[in-house]
Amino acid sequence: MDDALYHLGDPGVIADVHTLRVQYDEVMRIKRQRLELDNKEREANKKLLDMECYLANAAVRTRIQPHLLRTRPASPPLSFIPHIFAAQGPSDDQEETGNKRKRPLYPYCLKCHNDHPDHVKEDCPL
Repeated sequence: MDDALYHLGDPGVIADVHTLRVQYDEVMRIKRQRLELDNKEREANKKLLDMECYLANAAVRTRIQPHLLRTRPASPPLSFIPHIFAAQGPSDDQEETGNKRKRPLYPYCLKCHNDHPDHVKEDCPL
């Protein structure tokens, strides 16, 4: 086959045949890896089931329960609790007088996309 391709004299065809062979080998290598992984997965699942059966036969769950009820769980470390940084709100006298801040529904105009927070519909150029 290689001799016939060589005598054909077309380097493009020779390169395509070479690429085809490389891709065929790659597909076969992937299939072998898949079979090996499937076998490993089956073995791991079998060992997992065996260990579950051993632990169930040893009655570990009922034997460990009194210990779990006796011991308090450890509190989480303080480094995992996030810090809360709050900003100051409106002053108390401002709320009493009824002079509350008015926030727009959107931070921009929905028609002209003007990003001024006090932009009203009547002032819209569109």
